[in-house]
Amino acid sequence: MNSRRPLLVGYVILAMMLSLLWIAQSLHRVDLWLLDHELRWLREWRVTPPTQEVALIGIDEATVRQFPEPLAMWHPHLADLLRALAALQPAAVGLDFVLPERSYDSLAPGADRELIRAILEAKSHYPLVLGVTVDSNRHARPLLPAIEAALGADRTGLILWPLDADNRVRRFDERLAEDGTTVPTLSGQLARALGRDPGRGIVDYSVGPPLEYIPMHTLLDSWHAGDVDAFAMTLSGKVVLVGPLFDFEDRGVQPVNLASWEPGRHEQPSVLLHAQALRSILGPGLIREAPPPLSLALAAIMALSWFVSFQPVRGAVLVAASTVLLLVLGLVFLDHGVHVELALPLFAVAAATGSRAGYHGALTLAERRRLQAAVAGYVSPQVSADLLAGKLDGGFEGRQYYVCVMFVDMRNFTPRVERSQPEQVIRLINECFEEMVAAVHGAGGTVMQFMGDGMMALFGAPNALTDPSRAALAATREIFVRMEQINLSLIKRGVEPVRFGVGLNAGDVLVGHVGARSRFGYGVVGDCVNVAARLEGLAKELGYPMVCGESVAKDAHAEFGLTPIGQRAIKGHSPVMVYGWRPKQAQKEV
Repeated sequence: MNSRRPLLVGYVILAMMLSLLWIAQSLHRVDLWLLDHELRWLREWRVTPPTQEVALIGIDEATVRQFPEPLAMWHPHLADLLRALAALQPAAVGLDFVLPERSYDSLAPGADRELIRAILEAKSHYPLVLGVTVDSNRHARPLLPAIEAALGADRTGLILWPLDADNRVRRFDERLAEDGTTVPTLSGQLARALGRDPGRGIVDYSVGPPLEYIPMHTLLDSWHAGDVDAFAMTLSGKVVLVGPLFDFEDRGVQPVNLASWEPGRHEQPSVLLHAQALRSILGPGLIREAPPPLSLALAAIMALSWFVSFQPVRGAVLVAASTVLLLVLGLVFLDHGVHVELALPLFAVAAATGSRAGYHGALTLAERRRLQAAVAGYVSPQVSADLLAGKLDGGFEGRQYYVCVMFVDMRNFTPRVERSQPEQVIRLINECFEEMVAAVHGAGGTVMQFMGDGMMALFGAPNALTDPSRAALAATREIFVRMEQINLSLIKRGVEPVRFGVGLNAGDVLVGHVGARSRFGYGVVGDCVNVAARLEGLAKELGYPMVCGESVAKDAHAEFGLTPIGQRAIKGHSPVMVYGWRPKQAQKEV
């Protein structure tokens, strides 16, 4: 139960963080970015045939060149356009540009009358909606009163669009007034004229094929030539939108490019927005936003991955699988007309897995430090570090190293024990070993074990050394220097000085786990070890504080002032060449 409590606390903290992100809408821009990709994926998955197709008549650069008058004085051309469309019987017509609010009849006499007459004729053939914009106070700017009167009620609409936080257009929403009230739009009025309540939501870009357009001047040329029926298949029975298609005017960034004449461009003419919004409204409907708490609920579910025990591969698979699952789920919802915000759930699974990895790492580090503190007094630092890092290889078969083995033993220890209190003996042994161990570790050696008043050390394993013999001799010299300081202190206290002997031998050994599989230690096996132990005993007989084998002497050369003693027999082994060393002699030569 106690082990579960930190996990529960961690999950609660994670859930609180997710709740704050949800309240602050911190990932809203990420959701918009994901929505764009989902809309593209949905369109690649399937394209829904439109229930009511929309056709475009474009005012492009070629049209402007053919009609040299300013657009405000295009009344005769617009009148001809409305009459040509009446002959083609479209489902409805919308003008995605704004007519002037003042009359230019003084410059073009009869132009207003001609346009008004064409509007009245058009109304008897199809619903007509004209676009309007807003003034500096964001109030709808009126049209010429005579034109508004000819149109009648509910036949004008704003050509503006609500922008998301990243200034892109994705949704249809007529709540455009500063106080949030509804203002009729061009697309909304056209939908109402065809008997559909537009509602509000995200434009469905999976409806309908890419859009094409007919240049306005091309249609009018055919009308004037009496050949307008050539456009019957393209325009009859469809909602017709007339709007500008200039390169750098009246454009907006949309998630999907549906302009067949300029593929790959994100900024598209505003008339395409109206077209796709109408295809959505008059077809499957706009995509609805899922209730916001659903995103938080999904995030809470994804955050349960916090409870999955951490492993690097498992964590990566979990994040990848959860990401794919959420994206597929979001796409399925989108296919059914519902948009679910996925940024928070995706962040939740990444944060849960990442924080669990951090928690696991913190626990591992704490456990490593605890174990290191627990074993630090039982093994040498290098053995402890390698043990905790899992670097002690070789198992029960061992691994071969070239090492120098050291055996140290105190002289005349048994009589000292007889004359002293046990507490005094332990204190003295520990004081001596403290200095010996420091000397061994300082030279890169490893203390393998303590044996009563003796010690065994290894140079060259588990951490490899360039010259184990030289390291062992350097440690030996340091031991005698340190012990000399201890003896001076003992003499001042009236305690008999400590004498000891050292045996060194170098060679190949097997290092690894020694013992039973249920209880083993880190040990070393080889002839080199046995010879080193015998040489330490031989040192007392020869009267040398340190005795080493020929291999050590060859490695050390003349630097340490070793004295050749000759062949000596040792117990249980053939005779070996022996070298001796005295501290004072070394001090003179070094």
